[in-house]
Amino acid sequence: MDLDERKLQRDGFAAAFREPEIIQAIQRGPNRRIAVVVMEWAGESRQNVILEWTEIADAASATAFADRLERRIPGRMALGTAIGAAMLRAAQLFGESPFDGGRRVINIAGDGVNNRGPAPAIVRDRLVARGMTINGLPIVYKSMLEGVVDGGDGREPRPGQLAAYFDREVVGGYGAFVEPVFHKQDFARSIRHKLLREIRGPDRLAADSHRQGGWPAR
Repeated sequence: MDLDERKLQRDGFAAAFREPEIIQAIQRGPNRRIAVVVMEWAGESRQNVILEWTEIADAASATAFADRLERRIPGRMALGTAIGAAMLRAAQLFGESPFDGGRRVINIAGDGVNNRGPAPAIVRDRLVARGMTINGLPIVYKSMLEGVVDGGDGREPRPGQLAAYFDREVVGGYGAFVEPVFHKQDFARSIRHKLLREIRGPDRLAADSHRQGGWPAR
């Protein structure tokens, strides 16, 4: 993602954690709290934890988390798009967490296909076998620069192709889903909806799947 998109993503997550509906969903969960860690990623060796594991249980802790996130300046993350490596590092973070959660959910946001490191589908299957769920937030309103069109004929890809790639190669596990960002102005809405689905859990996915403008649940 470019700097503008990384700021949109940061601000979208910060705004979402201030939403009363998000806080209500957290408090209605089985543990009445969640734990969150935030990591930026790019190439194989480019993973940077920008907010350590944080417990969110009420409006005060959610707002404090949002404030900390909003103060972060997105870093310069280059050297390719290593989705599989990012998934492996995210899985390691569960082992470093001081919290013992009943569900382990990884969200992968990106605007291109994997072009470095291990294949996402292989990593995905390994992590799903360990009981994790991987969801996707693909940025589909812009052109992808590498490896999008099968056969490499250079045609301009359709917006749904990256969402389909995430659905096929990235997401997996119980109730996994893809939540594409189809328009730049939809960043905040897509992030909010994705968080609601993740916090409420897979048992609510059937009720959510008929929403307008979304992508089918896996």
